[in-house]
Amino acid sequence: MRMENSIRVHSIFATNQGEGAWIGQAAAFIRLQGCSVGCAWCDTDYDSGETLEVGEIIARACAIVCPGAIAVVTGGEPTEQRLEPLVEELHRAGFRAHIETSGIRHVTAAFDWITVSPKRSFDRTEQRFGNELKLVAAYPPDNIDCLAAHAAPFLELPFEYFWISPLEHPKGVFNTAICQELTQREPRWRLAIQAHKYWNIP
Repeated sequence: MRMENSIRVHSIFATNQGEGAWIGQAAAFIRLQGCSVGCAWCDTDYDSGETLEVGEIIARACAIVCPGAIAVVTGGEPTEQRLEPLVEELHRAGFRAHIETSGIRHVTAAFDWITVSPKRSFDRTEQRFGNELKLVAAYPPDNIDCLAAHAAPFLELPFEYFWISPLEHPKGVFNTAICQELTQREPRWRLAIQAHKYWNIP
């Protein structure tokens, strides 16, 4: 039986944030198991890993990063699990608690920073506020008018930063040009990058 303060974890690792407003910041990434979103381009097995008590997660995070680092809870889709105990203990250990979610459910825990990366339509995005919104240029990836129409409703939401992220599909090929064109049409969009891939770190 799963304990109330246990969480299904895919992996915990030290890195530097490769995306968004916190790019370059030392971070402990806590990647959770499970994802029901079903992105067509996803190639990660989010069912592998182990079930850990919250205290063990905190201990592992503290062992791999120095005080002052951020802790990024991501997935998979992290909102598929109850995260309040984890966030409370991250704060107690001195971390800033960040979450990266697709927005298919409301974020209920008291995270310090919320990144929403919608993988479905605006109508199916439940988490409609936060600090930054990162939209993957995937619906569709090759038509600027359709991409602009898909992206437009998200700009009405209360986020400080709006990122448009090129889609890597097939591997090694990014649709950067269409994202750059969107930023020219609508300057509130900023061109995103996954810098950790260039740094060759996790």
